Amino acid sequence: MSTTLPALKIFLKETGPLYGELKEMLCAWVVSRSDEGLEYTFGAARIAAMLLLNMPSQQGFIVMRNLLERHCLRSFFGGERTKDDVSIVLGFVLKSTVLTSFSSSYQVDAYCR
Repeated sequence: MSTTLPALKIFLKETGPLYGELKEMLCAWVVSRSDEGLEYTFGAARIAAMLLLNMPSQQGFIVMRNLLERHCLRSFFGGERTKDDVSIVLGFVLKSTVLTSFSSSYQVDAYCR
């Protein structure tokens, strides 16, 4: 947590006024995921910190939980157990991008004929 937004100095262990709230929020997030066998994931502290800058910790926890439970972000912040999901999500995004691009081109060509 010492590397979480270090320039702001509000999440430092010794002097940061939001250090305790950040720690509590991350601990609660890890506990809420423990029944699924998921652990802390690198980068979650930065998301929690951004939320704490804008809202109270209780509301920030709910937003973080809801945000990171969405399928796409869960793949990236789910740890080792969701590692395979990352390739599925990236494949889906690539496929839908190609299909959208292809269908747009096809519609233009069909319209011009």
